[in-house]
Amino acid sequence: MFKINLVPEAKQLQRKIQRANILSTIIAVCLIGAFLLFIIILLGFRVSNVTTNNRLLKNIRSNESELEDYKNLEQTVISLENGLTSIKEITKNSVKWSLFFTELEKAIPADTKFTKLDIRDNQINADVEGTSVDSLARFVQSFGDYKIKANGEEKNLFKNIDTTGYTKSETGNVKFTVKFELIKEVMWPSN
Repeated sequence: MFKINLVPEAKQLQRKIQRANILSTIIAVCLIGAFLLFIIILLGFRVSNVTTNNRLLKNIRSNESELEDYKNLEQTVISLENGLTSIKEITKNSVKWSLFFTELEKAIPADTKFTKLDIRDNQINADVEGTSVDSLARFVQSFGDYKIKANGEEKNLFKNIDTTGYTKSETGNVKFTVKFELIKEVMWPSN
């Protein structure tokens, strides 16, 4: 059997062009669809990366704030270590400050009290409050005459007692500042 094509040549050409157009349109639509799918996938990756970055930045900030607490704790530990070193140094040199404060308490007259005490080496600066001007005189006399036993003999514990003025408070008490020196050799004699 023979095939006979009765369609005119112009129609055949038109169908060929139509098939080519349909094929071109399908290919173009597929390419546009693939391109759009590619862009959607890229946007998905971008959104995913931005979300991940934001979450990681939030974790970093959280960790940094926790580290700040640890930094403060570290400073506290360093401060404590320095304090322990100072305490070890004091005990190593066998300075018994508790003895000093006991003697200081014995030396101060009953009608006076320290409101501020600053001890630097053997220099002592203090703010004292007494009941009257006589309290000031008793304080100076008491500290000037106060003696303790050192190496079998009694020696003055304080020297160079100097007061600078006084003021009366609203309650009638007398406030004054005093400077004096501790004689360390008497307090802590070297054996």
